[in-house]
Amino acid sequence: RRALSFYSFIGKIKKLIKSIANLSLKKFVSARGWIVIPLSILVAIGISPLLFIYGIVQLVFISFRKLLIILKIKQFWDLLQIRRQASFSSIVDIFQFPRWLYNLMVEAEIESLASRVSKEKEIDAWYFPYPRMSEIEKFKKPIIVAVPDIVYLDFPTIFSREDSELIHAHSGIEKTVRKADAVITYSNYVKDKHVVEPGYQPEEKVHVIRHAPMETREFITSQPQSTSSSIKFRSRLIIRSYIKRLASRITSSNSLYLQSLPFGEFDYLFVSSQTRPHKNHLNLLKAYEILLREKFINIKLIFTGSFSLEMQNYIVQKKLHLDVLSLSDLPPKVHTAFYACAKLAIAPTLFEGGFPFIFSEALSVGTPVMMSDIPVVRETLPEVFRKEICFDPYDINDMISQIAWGIKNPDLLLKTEVIAYNQLKNRTWEQVADEYILAIMSTMKCNVS
Repeated sequence: RRALSFYSFIGKIKKLIKSIANLSLKKFVSARGWIVIPLSILVAIGISPLLFIYGIVQLVFISFRKLLIILKIKQFWDLLQIRRQASFSSIVDIFQFPRWLYNLMVEAEIESLASRVSKEKEIDAWYFPYPRMSEIEKFKKPIIVAVPDIVYLDFPTIFSREDSELIHAHSGIEKTVRKADAVITYSNYVKDKHVVEPGYQPEEKVHVIRHAPMETREFITSQPQSTSSSIKFRSRLIIRSYIKRLASRITSSNSLYLQSLPFGEFDYLFVSSQTRPHKNHLNLLKAYEILLREKFINIKLIFTGSFSLEMQNYIVQKKLHLDVLSLSDLPPKVHTAFYACAKLAIAPTLFEGGFPFIFSEALSVGTPVMMSDIPVVRETLPEVFRKEICFDPYDINDMISQIAWGIKNPDLLLKTEVIAYNQLKNRTWEQVADEYILAIMSTMKCNVS
């Protein structure tokens, strides 16, 4: 017990010293501080030679690797790669210093900004669109915080392995939500499971304000009477022009392959999503591989997020590199064009904080959608629609069955979804804005009383 108490005491002392050091350093690294410019210059001068040496060594290793591949001595390369990673880990750590210094400067600036604006007397309430504000104590007027979701509460083991920074941020998120005078969520599920049940806020202080449908059609055409065929024709031209520009910037064999693909003339599934642990992309890949190789459905799969390591390994292992593509950072017009030319849009996610935007984004350009049957979808779509539109994201066989049906019957699927889509369009963004204003006004009224 004494030993544990001693280590606990030492830990507290270390934490206190670190806090004091960070606080002191922030005073100097502010963008208005005199020390930030000479310090940045010194850091740049100190790292430049190391960066040059590191680049030369990287070049040597790349050349040596090509030689080993030619000589087919792969085992020796694997051994060398392990030693190389160990040798250069300390150098890579050095390169993190400028990023740490920059982040500290940004943090200092946010603190300074918060101190100033929180004293503005003309402001009657504060709205934070994301639940993480370390300086929230500075704001004395009513505070309304939006909580889109706290996703790692549903998947703690996945996020502790894949996204440790998000777990470390939890204390800041919890602090912000607890301090709020009112909370806005986009679904009952997040309200109940991520705010009320963890004890962050009582139910009466949480407002559920759902999104209105997201329209993407205007990126392709401003003509409301434009037919589906004319939208697809324009979309093909947009995609081909973009791919031509993209291929000109790629120096690998991928450039030739991309240019050879007749976009708009072959079928593909479109997945519009970042690559996050809960997005369930690996399960979709496994389902797709069976659709392609065992069900003999000739269709490609396009992601808008970069491949995770697990996805990349699976694609290489199953030799799917010519069938599964990643096209990240698409401009809005190009993104919409890919929606319009897709056979189906797919949302395989295990969780969303609000009804998936992909549903309205795809349908606004006439493309049917297949989605996971998750709580926020069940809140929005009646069961009669879900039976045809949704699949169980944990069951690969159900994913295969439903997606295969959707590929073979896109017109029937679209007919069903248009009914649901038209019902959703009864809700407008003007109504959403009015509900936000009512939530803010009622919070201000409660605080005054």
